[in-house]
Parts: sequence; C-alpha cells; structure tokens
Amino acid sequence: MRERTNVPMRRCCGCGKSFPKSELIRIAGRDGRAVIDMADRESGRGIYLCKSLDCIAMADKKRAVGRSLHMELDGETVSALLAAARAMLGGEKQAERSAEKPAKVDSYLGFAARARKIVSGSDTCSISMKKGSAKLVIVAADAAENTKEKLQLEASRSGVPFRIYGSGDHLSKMTGKSGRTVFAVTDEHFAECILAEIEKEVF
Repeated sequence: MRERTNVPMRRCCGCGKSFPKSELIRIAGRDGRAVIDMADRESGRGIYLCKSLDCIAMADKKRAVGRSLHMELDGETVSALLAAARAMLGGEKQAERSAEKPAKVDSYLGFAARARKIVSGSDTCSISMKKGSAKLVIVAADAAENTKEKLQLEASRSGVPFRIYGSGDHLSKMTGKSGRTVFAVTDEHFAECILAEIEKEVF
C-alpha cells in the first residue's frame, strides 16, 4: 500500500499551477497592508508565487496580486511587492554562486564605504529611510527573517529600492563594517551603480 504524504500544496497566482507550499513565495494581506511573508508567519489572507521571474512577471501582467488578496492595492504597492519578490530570488542566487572573481558591485560597495556613503545596522538604516537619506537598502541573504520583513516593509513605505544580496560576512568585508547584515547607501550615484550591478549579477 502506497504511503500517503501530507504535503501542503498552494497555487501560484502567476502561472496558476500548484506546488508544495514550502517552494513558493508567500504574500500576506490584511487590513489594507500587504507584505512578502518570508517566514510564513503573517496572519491574514495569503497568496503564492513561484520562485521564478517569469511567474512574477505573469502575476504583474494579470494584476493578480490585489485580485487574489481581495484587496485594492495601488500600482506602487504592487510594484514594491514584486520587486521584493525578485530581490529574494536574486539573494538566493547570489548566495549560491561561487566567487570566481571579484564582482563590480563589491568595488562600488568599497568605494561608497570609503566615501562614508554607507550606513549599517537595522536601526540606523531605518532612521536613514525615515529621514529620506537612504537611496538603496541592502540586506544580506543570511539576515534574520524578521529583519528582512521589517526592512522590506519600511523600504516599501519609504519608496527606497530594497535588495537581498550576498552574505553578512561578505558585505561586512566589502564595507569594513564588521558583523552587520543591513546596509543603506546614502549617495544616489553610488546607489544607482550598485543597484545596476546587483541586477546584472543575479538576473
């Protein structure tokens, strides 16, 4: 007799196919608020996306996020949510890469740090976003899940680009800021260059 496995399955709102819940990205919505639920702990209605740029693009094209959540979400909020989902994929891919040669993004991070255009630490970066001085927020792929969720939400509210990239050790080494997993670039030029290089690497 075949043993029955009880694996929770969920449907991707992009491609419409069902997959094990653990393999998908969850977006949670409640009381007019929607957020990427990285730790699968947010209450409220949840929808799911494949870990695929194609599925994220399909969900965007079909305007499936707000409809599936049964919420009225403006375009900016949806764009921020899908950008965060793409950032998750990028962080996972980059964390798995073997570093065969120094990446350009590492050079820009070093330049920005030497120019004192990078701040670090969750609280400091939060304050920087509130003040409007943060131009890009980078969170290490191995940062605590609640830290990722908190910073992603704050970045979405502040309209600041948010990316998950590299490991805490690697980012600390590149910036000279030991033991940190959260960084904010405060110069617009450096932020644009670093963001462009991150997207070239991971996508």
